[in-house]
Amino acid sequence: MVAPLVELVAATLTADDDEDAAAHLVGMGELLDALAQTSPASKRSELNQAARAFERATCSHIRAERSANRAMRSAARGILRAGVALGRGEDAGATAMLLSTLILAAVAAVLWHAARGHAQQAAARQAAWNLRAACRSSAAFPLSVMRE
Repeated sequence: MVAPLVELVAATLTADDDEDAAAHLVGMGELLDALAQTSPASKRSELNQAARAFERATCSHIRAERSANRAMRSAARGILRAGVALGRGEDAGATAMLLSTLILAAVAAVLWHAARGHAQQAAARQAAWNLRAACRSSAAFPLSVMRE
């Protein structure tokens, strides 16, 4: 599952290894791009906005250690191979869970950039808001099933 990889991003952003953190931000950006490309049309707008905003948040003056984000990049390729099935039917709950984890990682990115005085914190904040909107719409179906 992808969620543990995203949780690793949030954990990495609280550590002292800036190169590793920068690499994980890039990997998360690729994951968001893949999710946006393969999401159902009803969620695509929010996810595209989140991916574009987060792309700006992946930029920093810190050189990324590319080997640190191999698993995240592999997960992004897996999402692209899976196609547009993500977020439909029974997968909607898994998508909502992934999006909620991505929100936490985006908030961690805001805090990481803020602690270093990077202007990219605004882009990460915007990505978190867009992810929140996508998560709300993704969670609607699983929540309605639970209510029934």
